Amino acid sequence: MSVRQLLTHSSGIANPIPLGWIHLQEEHEGFDRQAFFHEVFTKHHKLKSQPNARFAYSNLGYALLGQIIENVSGMRYVQALLAPQSGLVSDESRRLLFTENVLSSGKPSGMSMSWFKGELDGPTPNYAHAGGGGGYYAAVRIYPELQRGSVILFNRSGMLDERFLDWVDRCLIHDPAIAQPTRRLGVE
Repeated sequence: MSVRQLLTHSSGIANPIPLGWIHLQEEHEGFDRQAFFHEVFTKHHKLKSQPNARFAYSNLGYALLGQIIENVSGMRYVQALLAPQSGLVSDESRRLLFTENVLSSGKPSGMSMSWFKGELDGPTPNYAHAGGGGGYYAAVRIYPELQRGSVILFNRSGMLDERFLDWVDRCLIHDPAIAQPTRRLGVE
């Protein structure tokens, strides 16, 4: 199993739902992350598939990535990400952000560094990420070739593939008035 497979959700690691790591603020001081994750990884130690055999979302894979970053950097995850000298976001990582993972079968996985790859009305690729929680749901799409992106936020939770951004993005891409980079929408 590789770091890249963890990043592209093709490691085969399980994704047990729900994980009860949410705790009250007053419980945070006593929350032992290491003990919590040790117990979770011990309970869910069997792989769901061979590494790089298929795409399967895994929160535990990303928890493991966080632990790897902490072990390599010697810092807590958030500190490591914020430290400019950490080198965690290299030029190669930026390049790989939008490079689709290919499975061992030779088929594209549809994922690149945790972003789903898609197309809308033609050959212009987009990379999307969506998620919800705490009463909110957000979807983000980036079109690297167009140097554009779109975001939508709802005041509800959910993890459905509703494609609300399809309509917005068709306007963004095809409507000349909206597609002009100097045109701003919303309150200024």
